[in-house]
Amino acid sequence: MKLFGYQNTEQSVLKDFVKNKLHHSLLITGIEGIGKRSLVYELACKILSITNQNVLDDVKNNSESWINQEIDKQGQTYKLMQSGAHPDFLFVGLEEKAIKVEAIRSIKDFSVLTPSLSKYKVVIIDDADSMNTNAQNALLKTLEEPNDNTFIFLVAHNRLLDTIFSRCREIKIPKPDYDVWEKAIQNYCLSNSDIEFYENEFEKYYILSNGSIGFAIRLKRLDGLKIYNEILGILENPVFNVEKAQELSGNIDEKSLWVFEYFLNLFFEQLIKYKTTQEVLFVLEKEQKLIMDKVDSLDVEKIFELFDYVKKTLSDLSRINLNKKHCLVVLLSKVFIILK
Repeated sequence: MKLFGYQNTEQSVLKDFVKNKLHHSLLITGIEGIGKRSLVYELACKILSITNQNVLDDVKNNSESWINQEIDKQGQTYKLMQSGAHPDFLFVGLEEKAIKVEAIRSIKDFSVLTPSLSKYKVVIIDDADSMNTNAQNALLKTLEEPNDNTFIFLVAHNRLLDTIFSRCREIKIPKPDYDVWEKAIQNYCLSNSDIEFYENEFEKYYILSNGSIGFAIRLKRLDGLKIYNEILGILENPVFNVEKAQELSGNIDEKSLWVFEYFLNLFFEQLIKYKTTQEVLFVLEKEQKLIMDKVDSLDVEKIFELFDYVKKTLSDLSRINLNKKHCLVVLLSKVFIILK
């Protein structure tokens, strides 16, 4: 994914590198799906492209030009990184539900080796907050005894152990503003012809994704707004339409179940927020009308009780082998009855 809006951050890190002031461990934090991985990948490619002292000297003598030039995607460094064959680059990512201690121990073995093609070595730990406690503790030893020629980039969406946090330099990536987000989405669509955002959808998906480019794309691929519209349509009817509920539930497969869950949770979050503060950024007119019509007849305790029921039912559906279509219809009817 092409970077938008983070040029200043990238330039600041590279300036520190040229001045020999770059911390050996950088922690890149921010919400998921805003380009953190793309940012550290470009930084890693730039650093690994320095193959010897002569190249480094040239970079220092022409630092401004080097810092601002785009990475060479046809060059050896980038191609080897992409194929996972660069001997001086190690990428550690999420496997199943967590990054385990074995993967972290490989970093120590990797970091003690002498660089082969580059003057430096780079490690990226993606989804670093998914490291289990044993993995985070194993990483401490490497962070406490860093090698001068090795840089470790940790990408995290949530908080890490304080002991990890204190040994890294944190760089907080804010969520992109709307203009940057829209430009990034449009650029993605140009490179991926199987997905298209319509003009009237951009602002809605920006709100839904909280500025996350990756999450907006995931929602759009599964036609998230259509699913939310159908949920709201069932809940706003004066009479519960069993056929419509069955049709919607029948169209929800294993890939789109999380979208159904997301939007039903979103509806309750919006309902609770409006009931308690009335400060809500509504996504759809249908959503706004339904919540404003129903909110006065419900007390907060009742809303939370129903919300807990929804979350438990969806959790059981994912955890236990239940009839998905039947459960979703029953769930929608329960919500309908309470709102009625």
